Amino acid sequence: MNSHCLGNVEEIYQQTMAGLVEQLKKRRKEKGLTQVELGKLAMVDPKTINKIETGKWLPSMRSLMLMSEALDMTLFFDLRIK
Repeated sequence: MNSHCLGNVEEIYQQTMAGLVEQLKKRRKEKGLTQVELGKLAMVDPKTINKIETGKWLPSMRSLMLMSEALDMTLFFDLRIK
């Protein structure tokens, strides 16, 4: 795989993660939860949630799963290269 292709994959990954984070943030707000409350429900440090929601960190798969389960939601994403 050449570096150009890897760059595209990284860009797609970051865009996909940003979309998933927006889904989580929207759902958290719809449920009327603070980051601290979600942190307690999901067993994820609220500081981590803040950094994820503000784009300072990309979430781990573990964090995504824990938060989505706490918010009673399923995450959908498309990783196809277009």
